[in-house]
Amino acid sequence: MTTRIIPDNQHIHSLFDLGICEVTPSAGKALKKIGIDPELLFERHQCGDWGRVEDHYIKGNDYSVQQSEPINHAITSRYVLADEVEVRVVTAMSRTRTRLQLEKEYRNIAVTSAEGYAIWASEYNVTNILAVYEEKVVHPIINALGPLKSVVDIGTGTGRYALHFAETVSRVVGVDE
Repeated sequence: MTTRIIPDNQHIHSLFDLGICEVTPSAGKALKKIGIDPELLFERHQCGDWGRVEDHYIKGNDYSVQQSEPINHAITSRYVLADEVEVRVVTAMSRTRTRLQLEKEYRNIAVTSAEGYAIWASEYNVTNILAVYEEKVVHPIINALGPLKSVVDIGTGTGRYALHFAETVSRVVGVDE
C-alpha cells in the first residue's frame, strides 16, 4: 500500500479532511495503466463528487460533511473509469485516513444482527457519536426519576445506562444476550 499526504489545494473547495491518503497496489497499477492520477480522484471525493454510489451513501455522505465534527459514518465515493477499472474511495469516520481501492477489493459483508453488534461492540462507546446525543436526552430523564432502590436494565448492551444508575442506586442488574 502506498501512503502519502495530499496537500491542501487552494483551487478546490474541500468539504472535509482526508487524513492520510492510501492507494492499494492493485488500484495504483490499474490507474497508471489508464493514465489517471489518483490525486484527481481524491480531489473529486473531497469536493463532494461521490460518483456512482448508491442513494444511501449519497445521503449519508452529504449529511456527514455538513456536521462540524466527524460522525459515525464513513464517506464513500465510487468511480467507473474504464471498462475494467472501477474504484472506491473511502474516508474513515475518524477522518484520519482515506483509501482508494479497486471496487473488487471493497467488501461489504452481510452479517446477522448479533454478529454486527459483536463487531461493533469494541468501538461502540468510543466512536458512537449517536450515543453522545442520546445521553443528552436520556440522562435528564433518568435523573428526574428521583431516588431509586434498584434498577434492571434490560438490553443493557455495553452497560452505559446501568453504569450511570450505579452512581446513585444501590442495586443495578444489567441483562443482555
